[in-house]
Amino acid sequence: MKLDCTVTALAAVIGGHIEGRADRWVRSLAGPADAGADDLAVVFHPQTDLARCAAGCLVVAAGSALAATAERSLIRVENPEAALDLLARRLGPAAGGPEPGIHPT
Repeated sequence: MKLDCTVTALAAVIGGHIEGRADRWVRSLAGPADAGADDLAVVFHPQTDLARCAAGCLVVAAGSALAATAERSLIRVENPEAALDLLARRLGPAAGGPEPGIHPT
């Protein structure tokens, strides 16, 4: 999902607390294993292996032991799953879907 906004803007949308660079620009949402320096990744489980994760910003649970670094900002939230849902609803593409009713064919 395309984001193209700052960590500050993302934290405002999901109601999170920022650690690290708040002015970092985030281009898109990606999984931890696929994320690059301009991506946001959401960490759902504390056991997630982040050894290869290069995300510039992570959304993590408030109690996570992860710390921000010069290369990575953190957004701490109470519930990462709910934060991702809120992010998708607020910044994702508008829901299209089929027209209501029965198609004439």
